[in-house]
Amino acid sequence: MNFVLDKIEDCRSNHVSCELPKRNLAGAYPARLLHVGTGQDSPVRLCDASLFCDEEYVCLSHCWGDVRLFMLNSETHSMLAEGLDSTMLPRTYQDAIYVTRRLGIEYIWIDSM
Repeated sequence: MNFVLDKIEDCRSNHVSCELPKRNLAGAYPARLLHVGTGQDSPVRLCDASLFCDEEYVCLSHCWGDVRLFMLNSETHSMLAEGLDSTMLPRTYQDAIYVTRRLGIEYIWIDSM
């Protein structure tokens, strides 16, 4: 992780093309993002991204395969909106959330959610 963090910081500090883009245009964000906070015990909460301006987020898009994953649907929407412990999610999501937090980023978009 330290290597990755160092490279990201070097990139942002020394490369104009790697600076964080301004995304304050309509449609620049997905409709929903998961707020994961910065602490390992922070709840994972679904949030509407329509009011976002320059929040940074990471993406997880992956092959779902034949396994039925935890997905956003009418049954899980309220649970995610209220916030849940990341340990309730599949291991792939937990790992992505862990990396997101370590990068100091509070939001993640996961394609099935």
